[in-house]
Amino acid sequence: MKISIFSLTLALLLQHHLAAAGYPVLYVAPDGRPDLPCGTDASKPCSSLATAVDRAYYYGSTIIMVARGNYAEHIFISGNLPSSGQEQLVIEGGWDAG
Repeated sequence: MKISIFSLTLALLLQHHLAAAGYPVLYVAPDGRPDLPCGTDASKPCSSLATAVDRAYYYGSTIIMVARGNYAEHIFISGNLPSSGQEQLVIEGGWDAG
């Protein structure tokens, strides 16, 4: 997969903008918690990306940090996040749970 420097820079700038604006960050790791509450604290990540995506719906703009690992799941994102402006959902891989 090719990722252009422009796309990578744009994604990093968007993430920085969302984090600076105080948008919630949810964490996911293969050895995370299988039940709620999870994700809002890096020391208690969710074990499922689908759970984090479902939780992001209630937060509006959200950053989901996904730790390295294997995730065997189907994820369906339907529609948009609740509308109250310019909502964003950023999913970033490679987060280091250590």
